[in-house]
Amino acid sequence: MTPRKRLLALAALIASTLSAAASASVMVSVTLDTSSLAATPGSAVILDLQLNDGSGTNDANNTAAITDLNFGTGAAVGDPTVGGGASGTIAGGVGLTDNVFLSFFDQAFQPGSLLSFNLSLSTNPDAGPTPDQFSFSLFDAAGNQISTTGLLSAFLVIDINALTPIIQTFAGSGDFAAIGAPTIGAVAPAPASVPEPTTLALLGMAAVALCLSRRCKRGASAQRADDKLSGLTRTCLG
Repeated sequence: MTPRKRLLALAALIASTLSAAASASVMVSVTLDTSSLAATPGSAVILDLQLNDGSGTNDANNTAAITDLNFGTGAAVGDPTVGGGASGTIAGGVGLTDNVFLSFFDQAFQPGSLLSFNLSLSTNPDAGPTPDQFSFSLFDAAGNQISTTGLLSAFLVIDINALTPIIQTFAGSGDFAAIGAPTIGAVAPAPASVPEPTTLALLGMAAVALCLSRRCKRGASAQRADDKLSGLTRTCLG
């Protein structure tokens, strides 16, 4: 690969990195009061986090990062169950990508005073009529979804149909009417004025590649000029 092609490839990598870092338009904290569920000792509940691909093309154009998962006075039970483009752990954070129709992360837990987490969600709308969707639901130990006032019986639904989508929250219903809707708070993004070390390294590599490319080009031009001069001198002397 020529120096110029290497430079173009490096520039594309930098653009991709910066774009990914800036794509998270929804950054919120989510807190749900689960004290009413804790009234039944020994009864585990399942946390269900989903990211659905609305386009049906598995385009992987949106991601969700869930961090700082906290069960209050409760605790996680066993290992999580993941599917599709889901990965991670309670301690290390959860990642979801819409590279399949349904990506999910399920974690059983013993309910305590609350359930809370931070959500960072990219907002790249699909071209079709059905948007990608993030949702947060609860299931009982038997696998039955805990009902809410929402159509999907989810406590939180975000349809990614705009760069700043509406965050919909719902309270419990029926036997779970004591569960209120989750509280949504703001999470301050990381300061954008100071590039991350990785970005600085990439920019430095690009600068070095550019200098080398220009130096090689100047060297090649000078060599061609010297060759022409030498040829002209030999012709005159001959």
